[in-house]
Amino acid sequence: MADFELFFPLVIATEKLVITDDPNDSGSYSVAGISSRDYPHDPAILKAKELGLKAGQWDDCLLPLVKDFYYKHEWALYAGNEIINQEAVNTLGDRGTSIGVKQSIKMIQTQIGVPITGTMDRITINKINELNPYT
Repeated sequence: MADFELFFPLVIATEKLVITDDPNDSGSYSVAGISSRDYPHDPAILKAKELGLKAGQWDDCLLPLVKDFYYKHEWALYAGNEIINQEAVNTLGDRGTSIGVKQSIKMIQTQIGVPITGTMDRITINKINELNPYT
C-alpha cells in the first residue's frame, strides 16, 4: 500500500512550512498552504494565530496539525490507504496542490479511462491498482 509518510513531504515541498499573509492572495492568512479563508477553524490556523505568527514565520508545534490536515483533506480523499502504487498517489497530491483534489482525481480518471466523477470511487481505485507503476 501507499504510505502517507512518503506522500506528505511531497505536498510540503510545494506548500512550504511557513505562514503566508498576502492580501492579494485569495487564501489570505495561510499555514503551510492551509487557507484561513477556506478553513478558518482549522487547528493549525487557530494555533498559529494564538501564537501570533506572522508571514514568513514558523513554529514546529504546527507540524502535527498540518500533517493531520493533509491526511484528512488530501490523503483520505485520494483513498491513499487503498492505493497500492505510491507514485499514483504522489502524482495526485502533486497535482492537487495546484489544481485541487477534485480536479486532480478527474485528471487521473481521464488518463486511465474510467468514468469521470471527481471522487475516488471503487472503479477508479481498482483501475489504479491494476496499473503497473513501471510502464
